[in-house]
Parts: sequence; C-alpha cells; structure tokens
Amino acid sequence: MPPFVGSAAEYTTAVVQSEKVIVNWTQEPGEPTMFKRASALLLFVVLAALTVAAYYLLDPNQFKQDQKGLAEEQSGYQVVINGDIHWRWALPFGLV
Repeated sequence: MPPFVGSAAEYTTAVVQSEKVIVNWTQEPGEPTMFKRASALLLFVVLAALTVAAYYLLDPNQFKQDQKGLAEEQSGYQVVINGDIHWRWALPFGLV
C-alpha cells in the first residue's frame, strides 16, 4: 500500500470509504457482469451448434462448380476437380 500523506483522520476516512465500496460491491452482485457472461456463453453455444449443423447438413460438393469456375477465371487454364470434396477441420480450415 502506498504511503498516505495527510492526517490520521483523513487516513481513517479514506479507509472507511474504500471499505464501503468493497462491501457494496461484494454484497450486490453485478447483473451486467453476469449478463455478459451468460450472453457470451449463449453465443458460443449457438456458434458451435451452427458449425456442427453446417458440417452435417451442407454438402461441400455443391461448391465444386463454383470453385472450378473461379479457378479457371483467375488462372486462365482449364481446371478439372477429380473426386469428392471434404470438409477440413485442421488448420487452415476449408474444403479439400
């Protein structure tokens, strides 16, 4: 604790005031903090559920023609994609 400059009465008043703040803070739980944590948890659960749903419900092969057309347009070469496309969950994420 840093040294206090002032009279003993001022020091006692400062300590009592700081204790009041601490007591009020611990006696009254902060709803905004709890609300933020609950919102963050709910957002995480929803994003995880959407990711799992996308994995099982979207067929990555539906993007094959779009990828082929984009690769041909950008490179100028004729592109052939052999085989099926699969989701890749290792870094970097994407279609393989």
